[in-house]
Amino acid sequence: MTDFVTHHHGPSIRYVEPMPWTLFFDGSSCRHGGDISIVLILSQGSSFEFAYSIKPMSTGNQAEYGAILKGIQLLQEVKANAIEIFGDSQLIINQLIGVYECKDDVLRNYYEKCRGLINEFPMVNIKHILRAQKSGSQLTSSECFWLSTNSRGLQQRDHH
Repeated sequence: MTDFVTHHHGPSIRYVEPMPWTLFFDGSSCRHGGDISIVLILSQGSSFEFAYSIKPMSTGNQAEYGAILKGIQLLQEVKANAIEIFGDSQLIINQLIGVYECKDDVLRNYYEKCRGLINEFPMVNIKHILRAQKSGSQLTSSECFWLSTNSRGLQQRDHH
């Protein structure tokens, strides 16, 4: 995009800030199986919703990590440069931004995969949202868009 703008407007424009893709993730688990939900929002507001079933006996934290991992993989597929990640799992968010250490062996596998992929993006913001800010157990794409554009009022942690 930067090359396009520079080509059409000349070298006087030195900096173009990329518009981020936004990822909302959520995972849930029970004895009989679980689900992960992902919403990707393009900067112009177009959204893409994904839902996947996961194997039984996964923990809630494994489901959350599975959701964020799949979301990050999807962002790689679309070749996103700038990304914002929103999730309600304080543990997962704080592990990924380095506030908490990931000590669980199973979660560490997810953590390392996520960190490896996150490090490949030039611009990343990771933010925690409160469960109370969600409508039911899942966010609709319109709620995600609202949260992503009005995130200044959220309790959040940023990771750059």
